[in-house]
Amino acid sequence: MPGYRIKTAGPEDLGAARAVMLDTVYRDFGTGYVPRWHGDIIDLEGAYLRDPRHTLLIAEDEWDGSVVATAALDSRGP
Repeated sequence: MPGYRIKTAGPEDLGAARAVMLDTVYRDFGTGYVPRWHGDIIDLEGAYLRDPRHTLLIAEDEWDGSVVATAALDSRGP
């Protein structure tokens, strides 16, 4: 059974986090990328790393270090 590590995303994690998010909106949600809903996906650094009131969390596979999930906390609400 693989283990997962939850951590706050850093600049080095943004590419993999973005890929997971885009896979989610296209494959799982079926909506595709909609700029008015998903603008943060394109600018993860501006949306989550530069603003101290927001954060991006990632789940990494402990075996290979790949990003397998994301969660965001955004003080602006949904």
